[in-house]
Amino acid sequence: MMNKTRMVFYGSLGALVSVLIWSFIGGCHTSSRPLPPVPPAEEPAPEEIAPPAPVSQETLIEEGITAGDQPPVAAEPPPAPKEAPAAEAVEAPAPAPSRTHTVAKGDTLWGISKQYGVTTKAIEEANKLADPDRLSVGQQLVIP
Repeated sequence: MMNKTRMVFYGSLGALVSVLIWSFIGGCHTSSRPLPPVPPAEEPAPEEIAPPAPVSQETLIEEGITAGDQPPVAAEPPPAPKEAPAAEAVEAPAPAPSRTHTVAKGDTLWGISKQYGVTTKAIEEANKLADPDRLSVGQQLVIP
C-alpha cells in the first residue's frame, strides 16, 4: 500500500514540476521582432529666473491690494555711505560671540550645522578639524 501511495505522490509531483517549467519557459520567450529604438531623452533647458515685472498702480487697485484714493508710498532712499574714520582711530572689530556645542552620540557635522544654521565648512574652519567625519562624544565644537 505504501508503494502505491508513493508512486502516486511522485507522479503528481513530477507532473506539477513539468507544468511549472513549461509555463515558465513559455512566458519567458522573446519576440522575433526587434523592438523599436528608443529616442534619447532630451534634458530640459535650465529655466532662467527673470526678475518680476513692475506692477502698475492700476493693477494693484484692480486686485484690491491698495486703495485707489491713497497715493503710492515712495520707497525709502538708501542710507548715505559712512566715511571711514582716520587710520589711527580704527579699532579692531570685537570678536563675534561664538557658541559651543558638545558632541553627543549620533551627532554628525551636517546635523550640527543644520541645528545652528551654519555651513559644515564654517564649523570645520572654526575648529580646525583635520577629519570632519570623526567627531568624539563630549568634544566641544565652536559654532561661528
